[in-house]
Amino acid sequence: MLAGVAAAGDAQAAWNQNRAAAADATLSAVVASGAAPSISACVAIDGVPVYENAFGTIAPGVNATPQTIYRIGSLTKQFVAAAILALIEDGATVPADGSKFGLQTNVSSFFAGVDQWSAGGAPMTVQRLLTMTSNLPTYTSQPAPANLDPTTPVQTAALLKAITGFQTTSPLPSFNYSNTNYFLLAAIIDNLTNPNAGRTRGYKPPAGQLFAAPDYRAYLRKRIFARAGLSATNFIDDAGPLGTMAPQTLAPPLYWASMSWPRGAGAIQSNVVDLCKWDTALMKDQVISAASVGIMGTPGTPLSGKPPNAYAMGWFVNQLPGFLEYSHNGNIAGYTAENVIDLYNGHFVSVSILTNGDGVSTLYAAAQAIAANARKLPDTVIQPGTNRY
Repeated sequence: MLAGVAAAGDAQAAWNQNRAAAADATLSAVVASGAAPSISACVAIDGVPVYENAFGTIAPGVNATPQTIYRIGSLTKQFVAAAILALIEDGATVPADGSKFGLQTNVSSFFAGVDQWSAGGAPMTVQRLLTMTSNLPTYTSQPAPANLDPTTPVQTAALLKAITGFQTTSPLPSFNYSNTNYFLLAAIIDNLTNPNAGRTRGYKPPAGQLFAAPDYRAYLRKRIFARAGLSATNFIDDAGPLGTMAPQTLAPPLYWASMSWPRGAGAIQSNVVDLCKWDTALMKDQVISAASVGIMGTPGTPLSGKPPNAYAMGWFVNQLPGFLEYSHNGNIAGYTAENVIDLYNGHFVSVSILTNGDGVSTLYAAAQAIAANARKLPDTVIQPGTNRY
């Protein structure tokens, strides 16, 4: 997306006590309001961390820190989108027919019984899933599909079978935010990375079934997390968090809490330090190529509205006066997350905020305020870079 170079000492010095105090006030207000028992945040300018702090407690007498782990909900979609683009870069082939995998691959190559998704309109492609233009309803609305119980674990095959029976709400692509898209993308990664794919070539699994022994998580760990240098990021259904976890404080019943439900739509946990590393790795093309990062940041529909906005791949895009903003939030069973990257004057600032409050509505505004303060740092401190946009 953008390349820029900063002198770490200069940038950190310019992020002075006044800016730190303003960020402190913005973040501590969330805890003081009762919206969340704890909150952690990280700010980086051109990849240089300039601010890490936390407020509130995660246990009696135990303060939250920037290293505290939280569930990140729909921020997971950024990692899944990057994984799909990485598979294209890596030359993945479709197990069913050996064709080269790409953005225009029809999802019917992976799932039986979904030809109706392409009938009478545009083909249902991988790109449409990534950009939320599939017009498939979200499976996380109530009631859950096929009378499945969202408060208990679900078999992936059963949920996939229910999803493949969905009908599109429109035959032509248009934006409609739906978790279904990224659940399906995780299943596609399952199929593409299955070690038995060679033996199943020419075979498409029956509706509601996956190829044998798939695991999209293994590919994300090796190809995405490792390249980004993430040390505190893993999946909620792994053996345990890679650090001290902020507790889930939402009272039961908990909907979609079992990680068998969200998968690619929201199954990752992390901390703000790793999220700042993630933003930097994307901006500096350390995980996927510059060309792929550019594709990831390209809206699926034209920018429209006031301010002009759209959805790219795992990111909302907003053209605001003087800068381009990429953002996404996450909400999952007692946790709320926000990740914002602003591109401006050949530089980027990233702000990551995590809480263990449910549906905290003020995080986006908080991230915007903190980013706006960071954008005021002079170019003489954050040395000019080259904005590819």
